[in-house]
Amino acid sequence: FPVTIARSKNWSVNGLLGAVYQSGGLLNHQYGVTETEADEIVWAYETSSGIDYTAHIDLTYPLSKNILFQVYSRYTQYPDEVLDSPLIALARKWEGRPEAEHEFGVLLNYVF
Repeated sequence: FPVTIARSKNWSVNGLLGAVYQSGGLLNHQYGVTETEADEIVWAYETSSGIDYTAHIDLTYPLSKNILFQVYSRYTQYPDEVLDSPLIALARKWEGRPEAEHEFGVLLNYVF
């Protein structure tokens, strides 16, 4: 649910807390490994449904009638059903991926 936290002249600060449900079928398609796909490095894995949790905050300023400048930060915590996948376990081992994602962005938005 998005919430405007503060507004000062043309600046606005917005926040968002969210949860995204993903079915077992979707997570299996993305992160599952069938018996025929499995080998000595990647084991067979079937997952159940899971929920991603997200917190987001942004600062927005209108540069003109149709252009907005935005800076944001987002944090996403992935469910154990994703983190337990052998595909993610290998990616985390080789690439040092964390259990959560931190994202920062600077945007110019055009409003129609």
